[in-house]
Amino acid sequence: LEVIRPQAEADGLTIEVDVDRSVQPAQGDRNRLKQLLLNLLTNAIKYNRRGGRIAIRLARQGEEALLTVQDTGRGIPAESLPHIFERFYRVVDHAGSAGGTGLGLVIAKRIAESHRGSIEVASQLGQGSTFTVRLPLSFASSGDTRPLL
Repeated sequence: LEVIRPQAEADGLTIEVDVDRSVQPAQGDRNRLKQLLLNLLTNAIKYNRRGGRIAIRLARQGEEALLTVQDTGRGIPAESLPHIFERFYRVVDHAGSAGGTGLGLVIAKRIAESHRGSIEVASQLGQGSTFTVRLPLSFASSGDTRPLL
């Protein structure tokens, strides 16, 4: 959070954090999990509106940790939702205000899956997006050596 906080504050964004302290630290590749979170947070900043909000929550659900990153940005059109985890796919940005390669969410998905987890999105135009990452609380390496891209 401290990495992205200056960028969020420069855009007038409020960051809310709600961490269930009963969730034990995730097991896995620390650097990749950090990259997953940074990809979600930078998108939440990039596609938000000035003065908007980003809510980050970590909770336990059964034997999984649920991490959600919710923003109050422009949202994702329904026709784009099935494609946002595809390589190089970018939602059309009519305002031209957001750049990127179209790889951040692909990488986030691969990281979640390499930790035997998943990532999903819910979004509504004009209301924002919520990304939910599910990770098992007990992780045994799958031996998955696929590259992230």
